[in-house]
Amino acid sequence: MRWKRLLRWRGMFASNRQVQSVRTLDLAVELRRRGVAPGSCQAILSAIEARVALVSPEKADGLLDGVALAFEFQQGSQLQLLRTIREVQEVEKMMGAFSGELSKLDEVLEVLSTYVRRMRTSRWAEDGDVLH
Repeated sequence: MRWKRLLRWRGMFASNRQVQSVRTLDLAVELRRRGVAPGSCQAILSAIEARVALVSPEKADGLLDGVALAFEFQQGSQLQLLRTIREVQEVEKMMGAFSGELSKLDEVLEVLSTYVRRMRTSRWAEDGDVLH
C-alpha cells in the first residue's frame, strides 16, 4: 500500500518525532479513505496508534479495516438511536394531546352529570317520569 511505502521511505530520512507525525497523518488519511468521519479520526487515532506501530504493515491494513467497520456499525447504531428517540418524542406528544382531549371529555361528562342530577331533583322528576 502507498502509505506503508511512504512511511518506510520517510523513515530513512526523518527523526522519530517526524516519522510519528507523518504516521499519524497517514493513518488519519487512511481512516478517512475507509469512511471514518474526520471529527472522529483524532479520537480513534489516539487509541490505535500504538497498536498499528506494533503490527506488520499487512496486519495494520486489517486493523484499519476493522476500525472502519466498527465505526460504520457504531454510526448506524447512532442513527437508529436518534430515529428511536424522535419516535418516542412523537408518541409523547400524541399522548399529551390525547390526555388533553380526555380531560375535556371529563369536563363535559361532569357538566352532563350535574345537569342530570338537577333534572332528577326538579319538579318534572316528581311525577315519576323516566328521564331520557
